[in-house]
Amino acid sequence: MKKIFLALSLTLAIVALPSFVSAQDKPAIVVHTFTATPGQPWPYDMKQMAAQTVAELQRKDGKRFDVAVEAPAGQVKTYTLDGRGARMASRQPR
Repeated sequence: MKKIFLALSLTLAIVALPSFVSAQDKPAIVVHTFTATPGQPWPYDMKQMAAQTVAELQRKDGKRFDVAVEAPAGQVKTYTLDGRGARMASRQPR
């Protein structure tokens, strides 16, 4: 539960926190909620995966990109990250 709360808190902080650099100075990466292939079981919460992806991208490339779950208003360059879970791979014991 703490991890979910932390991931959501980080996501909200990233979206709500005003940037010290003008929004037009850095391109934005917009992370959409991930989806699963219809009919394929997927054991992970897609919104949580997107929130964790936002937090990780912000940590790694926050100086080069504005990272959020929604496109910032007035942003000139925007990259979109969509994810789809196709299937779960099962590991065979060796």
